[in-house]
Amino acid sequence: MNYSFLKLLNCYKNAVNQKRRYFNVQFSKQYLHFVEYLLDKGFISSFNLVGTGKKKAIKILLKYEGISVPAMSNFSITSKKAHKRPAQKHLSSINEQNIIVNLTSNKGVYSVLLARFR
Repeated sequence: MNYSFLKLLNCYKNAVNQKRRYFNVQFSKQYLHFVEYLLDKGFISSFNLVGTGKKKAIKILLKYEGISVPAMSNFSITSKKAHKRPAQKHLSSINEQNIIVNLTSNKGVYSVLLARFR
């Protein structure tokens, strides 16, 4: 089981907390589709593919409203079956196809099923 989307969102959160302009993640097709979705919804400014071969990465440029307010203010992870936030210790028992991520911005809340990016 792979929680790659959770890792990407955690990298986003860490970059925002450190007031960084961008962050890099290792390239995967899942990341690429998810980053395209984030760009489409206006949560990031842009992204670039950097490197070649096994060292290929995605450079994600963060989007801020004003000086220091990030475009994505919060996110939460929900189990599709339980319709509630799972406890951290039970994440290993939940199939990634049943996880919904709720992305919050000042323009609204977007919910996305992670299985969509497979």
